[in-house]
Amino acid sequence: MARYITWPGQSTAYKIGMLKILELRQRAMDRLGDQFDLKEFHNVILGNGSMPLDILEQVVQEYIGARLAQAAPAGDGVAQGWAVLAEKDDYSDVDMTDLPVDHIDIVQLRQTLDDSGWDPEHIHELREFDRETLQDDLDWLEENTDEDDIVFLYVAAHGSYLRDVLLWDDFFAAEWEQIPSHRRLLVIDSCQAADYTGAVAGDPAPHLSIAAVAGDEYGWAGLEEEELPIIGGVFTHYFAAAFDDPAADADSNGFVSAQEAASLAEGQQRAYMHDVVFAVPEFVEMYHDAGVYPDQDSAFPHVVVDDTIGEPLYLALDAYP
Repeated sequence: MARYITWPGQSTAYKIGMLKILELRQRAMDRLGDQFDLKEFHNVILGNGSMPLDILEQVVQEYIGARLAQAAPAGDGVAQGWAVLAEKDDYSDVDMTDLPVDHIDIVQLRQTLDDSGWDPEHIHELREFDRETLQDDLDWLEENTDEDDIVFLYVAAHGSYLRDVLLWDDFFAAEWEQIPSHRRLLVIDSCQAADYTGAVAGDPAPHLSIAAVAGDEYGWAGLEEEELPIIGGVFTHYFAAAFDDPAADADSNGFVSAQEAASLAEGQQRAYMHDVVFAVPEFVEMYHDAGVYPDQDSAFPHVVVDDTIGEPLYLALDAYP
């Protein structure tokens, strides 16, 4: 005890280090599940000598990624499509504002997948979802896919529902990492969408995430009563349509990638918000009442893309040999 009195900072450093290691151990346990080996984890922690905690965190993250890669089913050389399309319209169970759009976002994306040659049995529609049903379908993706498959997860909901009800940050990253595909596509159309796609930013395996708006931005889902042209998520509307739009095929190879679709949809969403939505004073006032002024930002909204795949990701199955 005397040395802690003499050097109090040392005691604090030990405690901080211990807490960080416990945090990293829990992360490894959550993400590896039955694959977690305590002795192996201790070897990772102790076998690299002393190092700053941020470097230790990086080492553990790399270890988790390597273990997941070892356990992933080997690809069979065949690209199959697997999708979960989740949309919540009815919020009466959580006392939030309903979005009565008849799950039109799912309808549009389902048509895109059907046109792209996907097996109907490989597409799950979650028309209304909670954490349990979403996790069940994430497990379904984990159990049925390999690294060659295209996995598409789409989520449309209030951002506050994802944050405060589902507690997104508590579970999603670990579930996402368990899916063995190296062609994973995550699209979220919600307010502050990039906050939720950002949860998987540290995933060491290849993936593509697309957020309809930035983390400090409010999205827009059109309702029939508003009498504007687009019902449902504006970004989703344009994103789904882009796969059948030659203007999206930037490299002119005959196929529209998810990256190309997002790029075209970003400009179209931006034009719609400024030319159509913000042309209605009461809608502008709604944003101002929330303390934001997107009508004064010509670049609003910002689609946020995180691409670690390094090659085009296609929904059209015949794009893959």
